[in-house]
Amino acid sequence: MLDTPARSEDVRTMLDDVDDETVQRVLETGASVDEIAEAMHLVENNVGGDELPTTARVEEVREILLDAQHRVRTATWNAW
Repeated sequence: MLDTPARSEDVRTMLDDVDDETVQRVLETGASVDEIAEAMHLVENNVGGDELPTTARVEEVREILLDAQHRVRTATWNAW
């Protein structure tokens, strides 16, 4: 796993349509591209206790992504 922290461009490319707050929060973790990819896998596959994150940064990014998902769902729901 690479230890080089991801850059803003990396995060935006990986997460596609993501808000600035989420990008900043992910960058603040110091997570690498590989760690962000692992966190995305855990979120996308709705992995619970079956598969544990390999690092604390992966868990932190996973939590950030889940929070962003929740905020988008709430905003969409409130728009109805």
